[in-house]
Amino acid sequence: MDISRAYLIFGSEDYLINTYKKRLLEALLIRPEDTASMNFNRFTGPGVDLNALTDAIGTLPFFAEHRVILVENSDFFKSSNDIFTKTIENIPDTSVVIFTEKNVDKRLSAYKYFSKNYKVKELNMLTGPDLEKWAIGEKLGGAGLRITRDGWQTFLDITTADKAMNNMTYMNNELEKLISYCHGRDSVTADDVRAIVSGYHDDSIFALLDGIAAGDSAAAMKQYDMLLLANVEPERILHMIIWEFDRILMAGELIDDGLSYSEAARHTGMQDWQIKKHDKAGHFRSFPTGRARRAIEKAADIQHKIRIGSMNAKIGCELLINELLTLH
Repeated sequence: MDISRAYLIFGSEDYLINTYKKRLLEALLIRPEDTASMNFNRFTGPGVDLNALTDAIGTLPFFAEHRVILVENSDFFKSSNDIFTKTIENIPDTSVVIFTEKNVDKRLSAYKYFSKNYKVKELNMLTGPDLEKWAIGEKLGGAGLRITRDGWQTFLDITTADKAMNNMTYMNNELEKLISYCHGRDSVTADDVRAIVSGYHDDSIFALLDGIAAGDSAAAMKQYDMLLLANVEPERILHMIIWEFDRILMAGELIDDGLSYSEAARHTGMQDWQIKKHDKAGHFRSFPTGRARRAIEKAADIQHKIRIGSMNAKIGCELLINELLTLH
């Protein structure tokens, strides 16, 4: 690998930025979660201490070829700063500095110097054939799945309907749900997309969780009946319940650790508004780690029994809802 002393990764697409950053760090034998590494420094947010950053860049690595410094969303490329420009002009060969930014002003001297001397990667939302190559080829194809033309168009119709949600983090999340839902098959249909991709029946599933969290059997079963009336198969309802509990488990632990909604979203692949919605509804309090795990285990056990034919899907789904109401 031809290693540059510095990288600037920026653009509107968080998913691509995070993916590129992860691959780059892996190539440099760095794990971002390993905060104890002697040869890795991480700086986050617009309040980064420039003196501390300069000191880290100038510190020699300990029994290694490079010291790696990751700087995220610093806004150093948003406005003119002569001291910062001088800092990046003097990056030693023993350091590799990676900047990931949302806001970059290409007119600044810092950007111009960077683009001339280091590596710059601008990453925005994929469109057209590039989006199909990623979603159909890399994501679904990598999982051994094909998707019908109607299925792909339905997926696009749903995931691009709300411009505020039109991003690849959201799309990746929904593709992962499809891959999980269609496990053991070789193709994805439009019906599969309508059954599982967010935008269809989300409010009913969320309200069903509200009923379970409150111990309100009548409210939970009302939402379940509404889903059945909308011709949603019981096994699909079960799958969506498992998916939501997975998200509650992942995000709840991070929120408990003090992470913000946006920070938790970056770690889970969820949208920050989805995490906020669960938090405001009290789902993280109602389903702490232990209870959420037990809920997932019970749901997975019933799902397995349905798939092997030892339990009726409608009975299994109703049984699960009743068991979750009394789960501690």
